[in-house]
Amino acid sequence: MSGHSETINTINEPSRPLAFAKLWLISAACLVAVCMSIATAYAGGNQTSPGYNPLSPASSTLAANVYTDQNVALKKCGAALLKVFFWEVYESSLYTPDGTWNEGTKPFRLDIRYLRTISAEDLAKQTGKEWAEQGKVSAQHAQWQEDLRVMWPNVTEGDVISLAINKAGVSTFLFNGERLGSLQNPQFGEDFSGIWLAADTTRPKLRKQLIGLSK
Repeated sequence: MSGHSETINTINEPSRPLAFAKLWLISAACLVAVCMSIATAYAGGNQTSPGYNPLSPASSTLAANVYTDQNVALKKCGAALLKVFFWEVYESSLYTPDGTWNEGTKPFRLDIRYLRTISAEDLAKQTGKEWAEQGKVSAQHAQWQEDLRVMWPNVTEGDVISLAINKAGVSTFLFNGERLGSLQNPQFGEDFSGIWLAADTTRPKLRKQLIGLSK
C-alpha cells in the first residue's frame, strides 16, 4: 500500500504547478476581457495624453462646406486622445474659423477618429449615458439617441465620424467625409457637442486640450 501511495504522489506533484498556471492564465484572460469591454464603452474613461496633437490626415479631407454658410476655411483649435486603461479609444479634433473656441462659436466641426471597433448601438448608448451624467434626460434626448443609432454606422479603426454645425445651428454628421444626415434642432447640436465642449463635460482635461487651453 505504501508503495502504491508513493506512486500516486509522484504522479500528482508535477500537476500542481501546472494546474496553478492554468488557473492564473484563465484569471488573466478574464481580466483582459473585462478591461477590453470597458474600453469599448469609449466614454467610460477620462484619461488623455498631455500635449497630444495628431496630424489627423483623415480630418484634413473633411470639408466644412456642408452648407453654403460653412464654406469657410477651418483651423484646428485643439486635439486630444482618449484612453481607457491601456487602450487608445479615439482621437478628437476641433476646428473653428480662426482656430480659437468661445461659447457660441459657429460654424465648427468636431472630428472623432476611432482607434477601436465599436458598434453604432454602443455609440448611441454611450451618448445617452453622457447626457444623463450632465442631467440632460428627456423624451427629446431619447428620440435623438434613437436617431443617432439609426444614422450612424459601426466604426472600425481609422474611421472618422464628424459633427459639422453651421451658423444656423443645424448639425450634420459625416462618416469619413461622406454625409450621413442632419438634425435641424440647434439644441441638439449644443447638447451633443456639449459632451466634449460644455463646462460640465465628464472629461474636463480632454475639453481643455480640444479648445486649446492645454497643450
